[in-house]
Amino acid sequence: MTKIEHLPAWSLLTPSGIAGLLARPNGGPPETIRLGSNLDETSAAGMPLLATLSLVLTRAQASGGLTLTATHALSRADTRALFDALVWPDYDKEEVLAVNKVLNEGDVMPVEVTRLIAQAAKLLRRRERKLVATKRGQEFASGSSAVEAFRRLFALIFWQIDLGSLDRVPVERWPQDHVGLVLWCLSVAARNWSNVGDLLPVCTVLDAAAEEAQPIISHSPSRAGSCVR
Repeated sequence: MTKIEHLPAWSLLTPSGIAGLLARPNGGPPETIRLGSNLDETSAAGMPLLATLSLVLTRAQASGGLTLTATHALSRADTRALFDALVWPDYDKEEVLAVNKVLNEGDVMPVEVTRLIAQAAKLLRRRERKLVATKRGQEFASGSSAVEAFRRLFALIFWQIDLGSLDRVPVERWPQDHVGLVLWCLSVAARNWSNVGDLLPVCTVLDAAAEEAQPIISHSPSRAGSCVR
């Protein structure tokens, strides 16, 4: 594990560089944030979210749509089938089964989050009490557009939807309004695996509302619009 010096990475940037990373042209990523050119269909399709999304869309097509409950969540039958098939990093299925006699969608985070994102991305749409794959969703399920799906979801998740909607924990503005800056900082500070405690003060500009305890960074340069303590 790499030892990171607690000098904020963004202190290396000029004011115009910071402004560029905080920009959201057309509600999407700043122009300075780009995905690597080495992303191919196989590696994109194998990412946990996209792999689970493929399971969801494939099942929706095979069964004529996923059945919804009265509250518009997935049925227990669809939830359990997807739970059994999915592979998600650090997700302990045995622990989930140990505390749930039956599985509702809200009990299976990867399934619930994937379904919400798929609807936000217009890969699934409601038809009465069913969720059916859209034309775009059918194209993704065919396995021929994983890179394009990753690009679209990358922009959608970080810049276009409210992250709080995924777990019902409200997110006001921070840290979602600093995503571009955080990603740039990670690209220069996280060369190897590092723990969250080391990365947090290096890669984020902490909002005063999120850091009411003792100061983490007291020597940081000031920046208009941020509240660094």
